Amino acid sequence: MSAWEVNMVSAFGRGETLALALQENGFKVRLLDFSQAFSDKYRHGTGPFPAAKVAQLPAQKLWVDEIRLLPRGLSFWLPGGPLELSGPAAKIHQKQHPCLDALIQEQTRDEFKSDWLRRFVKSWASPYHYDSWVETSGEAFPFRKDIGLIPSIKEARVQSFERFQALDYEYIACRALNDVGVGGHRIHEVEVDAGQVKAIPGQQWIWCLSSQETELIGSASAQQLFGKSVRKAEWVWMFMFGACDRGSWSNAFPEYSIVIEDIHLPWNYANCFSMRWHDMDVFEIWMKVPAEAVFHAEQRASWAARAQEILRNRLPQAHWAVNPEEWGLCPHSPVLDAATRDWRQPAWKNWDWIAPETLPRLDFSARLERESQSYQRLTRWREEQMIKQGDRRDRPIHSS
Repeated sequence: MSAWEVNMVSAFGRGETLALALQENGFKVRLLDFSQAFSDKYRHGTGPFPAAKVAQLPAQKLWVDEIRLLPRGLSFWLPGGPLELSGPAAKIHQKQHPCLDALIQEQTRDEFKSDWLRRFVKSWASPYHYDSWVETSGEAFPFRKDIGLIPSIKEARVQSFERFQALDYEYIACRALNDVGVGGHRIHEVEVDAGQVKAIPGQQWIWCLSSQETELIGSASAQQLFGKSVRKAEWVWMFMFGACDRGSWSNAFPEYSIVIEDIHLPWNYANCFSMRWHDMDVFEIWMKVPAEAVFHAEQRASWAARAQEILRNRLPQAHWAVNPEEWGLCPHSPVLDAATRDWRQPAWKNWDWIAPETLPRLDFSARLERESQSYQRLTRWREEQMIKQGDRRDRPIHSS
């Protein structure tokens, strides 16, 4: 076993930049990839949220450099027209919309109509579900930063472990988590099904799976790690593809926008969905829906029909069509019940848990920030171990 060995338990490319950063800094990283253990309905992409073009670690620059900036920043398509948080029209919109002025000025307004946008950016990417009228203490989406999207043709590659594998580092594709060996508040080893049963020991662990995902790949192991604290998603983010006719309007839309029908109603279902263009006539929409209902075909058809109706009411000549049969889930963005926000996470001394349960937001910018914290903890741990080992080496000399 390497003196500075780290095992990463992950899926769908999560934590690859952290694994690369550690490997480049003298750690030996073993990556246990459980992507194949999950349903094909999980989309292998970055999910419903843009990301800030900010690298916390040098290795993250590989990921961040793929981001294509949104010139208008976070854009909304409201019943009365567009609302852009940055870009050439932002100053005009700030004068027209008190809610944007309140957001920019960081002021709380008594009237909901003037305060809804500030509330929205705090709850939109939250890992916990809040109704639109509830004041949250969550961390706001980083709308002030340069934000953008990974081009759709690159998403599958970026959200995989392709770079890690290409460098011939230790990578194991796993089908199931059979067992976890723990003791003394530490994780000592895991047993996995990787075509054959393998016992994987480790000094340090990075866990990039949620408690529910851990339960899906190994229920007994989840009980070992989380006890009774396995938390299942109350809501999930799902996508559906759509198409429309090309016309003079085709070039007018931003690449990404948030469509809201009524700001006073809950920001979920078809009342609030994001729309991302892949071509001038092909787009996808993302909406937050109840986890228990997402696999019901009639429910998906209802949500698709309502989103389609909203779009047709706004621009009928585009002949919008949303297809409920072309759908999938974001594996990175389960949304938990807000009542479970205050809880004690497992106190394993030799792991970092990077999951919705430990993240302030669900966009990938928050994941990259959390990776940086893990990197710092592990480098500090190594420094402490080297000092201890140095002390042990010195003792025979001093005692002689």
